[in-house]
Amino acid sequence: MYSVSRYNTLGIEMSFSFPGLLEHSKDERTSKNNTWAGLMIIIAIIERVKQLKYYILGHWAVVLDIPLLFEGPLHLYCGTTLVVAVSDPAVQMARLRARDPHLSPEDAENRVRSQGDVRDKAARALGRGEGRGVVVWNDGEIEQLRTEVSRVVNAVRQRSPAWWTWLCLLCPVVGVGSAVTGYLVNRTRDGAWLRERDQERAKL
Repeated sequence: MYSVSRYNTLGIEMSFSFPGLLEHSKDERTSKNNTWAGLMIIIAIIERVKQLKYYILGHWAVVLDIPLLFEGPLHLYCGTTLVVAVSDPAVQMARLRARDPHLSPEDAENRVRSQGDVRDKAARALGRGEGRGVVVWNDGEIEQLRTEVSRVVNAVRQRSPAWWTWLCLLCPVVGVGSAVTGYLVNRTRDGAWLRERDQERAKL
């Protein structure tokens, strides 16, 4: 979607953790998780409003780093959803324990589980269709990540040519129409992906 402010918005799903969740029972963690989730969604909405100035200044894209992008569900309002993921759960776990060596194996596993399966989120992003959902695979070294990010950014930018930006800016009706169309397409495709996922799970 080229949002109401007429430029492409790139929503990024990143991993996150909530302080103190691991010290409580499962029910208490769920309650705290929901509370933090609501707070993060509000912050993300406020941040999106603040970013409007960059739209007006003519930037080709505005990046929103939203931990709860899908839970929002704020991805429906983004032109492109980008998920940074690893294909191997062991790599994800090893990196978490290297970053937070004080975590026990059980605590590390609980933290990863609380964030949801990033591979599921990657599949959901790709389910939006070509150009609307992209995945940056972060299984390798930092140089490989830089190359992958450059590839993805170039691909996204090709969908936001300068002439389209100016057309939306000079003709607000086009921008609003594009925003509404993008939202409806995102919602339809996301709903179809969720139904297909639930059907597959029901077979197990």
